[in-house]
Amino acid sequence: MPDRLTNLLQERVLQARSALQTKQRFDELHTGPWTVEEFLSEGRLRVGDIVLYARFGNLLSAFVKWATGSDFSHAGMIYYTPKQDEGLEHHFMIEADQNGVDLSPIKPYMQDPAVVIAILRMPDRKAWHDKQLFQEMRGRMMETISDAYDFRTIERLAIESIKTAMFGIESLVRGSRVTISSMRERKPSSLPHAFICSGLVQVGYTFACLEAIKRNEVRPETIKDTVFRNDLLDWFEPKWSNYTARGKVDQAEELYRSFVGDLEATTPADIASSENLQWQYLSIGGQVRKVSSGGEALEIMRSRTRRLINAA
Repeated sequence: MPDRLTNLLQERVLQARSALQTKQRFDELHTGPWTVEEFLSEGRLRVGDIVLYARFGNLLSAFVKWATGSDFSHAGMIYYTPKQDEGLEHHFMIEADQNGVDLSPIKPYMQDPAVVIAILRMPDRKAWHDKQLFQEMRGRMMETISDAYDFRTIERLAIESIKTAMFGIESLVRGSRVTISSMRERKPSSLPHAFICSGLVQVGYTFACLEAIKRNEVRPETIKDTVFRNDLLDWFEPKWSNYTARGKVDQAEELYRSFVGDLEATTPADIASSENLQWQYLSIGGQVRKVSSGGEALEIMRSRTRRLINAA
């Protein structure tokens, strides 16, 4: 009897151990952490994924984060992926930096130990987009801003520093949203590129959706799903039942025209807290892991910051 009980207990222990190992393998497969190479080679990124960016130890990045109350200073969008665009070997994102608008491979950013990359995505239940819509969105984003900078690198950096400082000073007095809108009206190129790019991503999404609405490919009500500023969501939800089919299309177009300036003033902080986006991945310290919320991602970021401070 004791031997039988012992064998039964050993069997249960082996089963529990096997179940734990299976769970660990599942977690590693689906939640990471992965190396950057593993993550990119498995095709987890999608065209249209939104990229939030922060750099440790960078004065401009820190200044923008402080001025907007955000943990991120920059935004971009996955523009090409080897999985979805034939003939490519790298994942490219569209971004605006000191050079203007550019397409950059994301891998070097993810491998940089001083850079944190967060990936957000529109939930699948709201996935109205297809390849054609993303092509329109990418075209719109490329047309929105032209590269007007041909200075040497050190001069570009100096100009960007001045623009960021001016933004910070004005935002203290007027608030970041008012400052962004005001600078756009006076002279768009006076804005730090971090805000040009986050607004670029926002407008690209909403514009592509509007074009699909005008072609009767998606319902006009869908336009609200592309708005990443939570404070604007109510404005994009009129009483649609009051409109005819044609009237709904006209109303969606009117909403876009009326609020395009506000959409352009979208900040990285707006994207990070958007009700219309889901957190997907966080790349930090050369590893990528699945995250389910902004809170989880920020705790990982702050934990790493504490470790770096303690190690210094």
